[in-house]
Amino acid sequence: MILKFTIRINNKRREESEIMKRFKFGFMSVLIIFAALLPASSAIAAGDFSITINNETPNHVYEAYQIFSGDLFINVVGNTSLSNIDWGVGINDSEFLKALKDNDKLPEILKGKFNNANSAADVAKVLDKIGDDSDFAQAFAKIAGKYLNSEKAKISNYINNSYIISNLESGYYLVKDKDTSLDNKDDAYTRFILKIVGDVQVEPKSDIPGIEKKVKENKKYNGEYNDIADYSIGDEIPFRITGTLPINYDDYDIYEYIIRDTMSEGLTLNEGSIKVTVDGEEIEPSKYEFLTNKDSAEKVDGFTIKFENLKKLTEVKSNSKIVVDFTATLNNHAVIGLPGNENKVDLEYSNNPNSVGRGKTPEDKVIVFTYELDGNKVDGGTENKDPLGEAEFVLYRKDNNKTEYAVINEDCRINSWTENKDDASAIVSDAGGKFNIVGLDDGIYYLEEIKAPGGYNKLKEPIEFEIKATTNNGDNWSGIPEDALSDLVIVIGDHTQTGSVDEGMVSIEIENNSGPTLPSTGGRGTTIFYIVGGILMVGAVVLFITKKRVSKK
Repeated sequence: MILKFTIRINNKRREESEIMKRFKFGFMSVLIIFAALLPASSAIAAGDFSITINNETPNHVYEAYQIFSGDLFINVVGNTSLSNIDWGVGINDSEFLKALKDNDKLPEILKGKFNNANSAADVAKVLDKIGDDSDFAQAFAKIAGKYLNSEKAKISNYINNSYIISNLESGYYLVKDKDTSLDNKDDAYTRFILKIVGDVQVEPKSDIPGIEKKVKENKKYNGEYNDIADYSIGDEIPFRITGTLPINYDDYDIYEYIIRDTMSEGLTLNEGSIKVTVDGEEIEPSKYEFLTNKDSAEKVDGFTIKFENLKKLTEVKSNSKIVVDFTATLNNHAVIGLPGNENKVDLEYSNNPNSVGRGKTPEDKVIVFTYELDGNKVDGGTENKDPLGEAEFVLYRKDNNKTEYAVINEDCRINSWTENKDDASAIVSDAGGKFNIVGLDDGIYYLEEIKAPGGYNKLKEPIEFEIKATTNNGDNWSGIPEDALSDLVIVIGDHTQTGSVDEGMVSIEIENNSGPTLPSTGGRGTTIFYIVGGILMVGAVVLFITKKRVSKK
């Protein structure tokens, strides 16, 4: 293109100088604007290019596979394209091309699109104008991922919170996580990345689901679900598991979701209590597999809920919450005090949107505590408070208008609670005055003496006492039992006595007083009468004899 400019020159040199300056500036401006409107004039030769993947998680091993080779072309605004396209070294091209024409096995979005493709350039023409994040591109990448030449993979290095794949020739690359590198880890494989290289930076697309375990506290913390609770043996305890899904859930064709719950020996699952919901709507048991630990090698109770493919459930969306509610009973194997009775859950899940892979979350735990009352029955009238055996009690608790009595086994552990006092267990002090009640919740209780030791007065009123446990509750319990239970006391009237956190034990002392000693027949009092009577009899005999002698005179 020839540019012609006409300049009118006057006789004044100063005016000529000013015109020339303005001309030069204007001319250069025109050239710059004109050049910016033109594409780059040449391709960039193959060189030492790199892909930077911005991911701070250090678990990944990324691989880059060259699908197409070619001459890299970059225009002035940074858009890239390839010319002189051929197959790259990272793909088994003949098998891949054959797969692209197999319409019986292709996903619907690819069917028929490559029927006339016989070369790399033909395949590239089909891909032209398809973005690397489109459904079409991802479907294409999944097919390509089956025919990669692993010997030609370029491996990433983790540098400054990013992954860098270096020493790349120009071309069209598929980037992915190395197979099996994230299996059984709490992480997910990155969705396939397709990029034309030049030096590029990419943001990986992956996400993981979550799982959370909670236990409902029946008295403290407003009766809400938390990490820590305390109960009596024999109580049914509500638990809740809440699972979430990854934000890229829609990228998966199949999504496996396995919830595994494991209980400590002190908890017994109530199988009939299990309820599974998705976003508040109950899911029929036929839509998942339910297994208990009873058939496994594990000695503890628990269960597994397995969804082989959540994608079959139309109710499930990427933002759905899957909730499992159930109860377990605190049984006679429960640990008293520390280290408590744990219930834990983990989740296994599909973690590879490109192929097959399974990740696993860390365990999330909750803990339940229960406590022991050690009693000491003594003689309140003796200086040393001598122990008293054979005292009998029943223990009861009140819940609103309901009174429940403790049923206790031979090991002094609570078996259950009954509203019928006749079915309550008699708690008997031994010869040393000792008795124990094992497996009590934090709360208020009553000990009613139903039989006093021989010669002692029965208590007129039940003894009210309160077990108070300080549990450091929160939604983010550390998982260390000692961090969960920090203090334990018993309160009787105005008196507070510290118990043992480690043993989960508090103590109570109960006094009995003997009744007053009164005279009775057969005792020392009758002897006095015998002596006095004897004296009177002797006097009477003497008087009789005296009278006889007087009459003879």
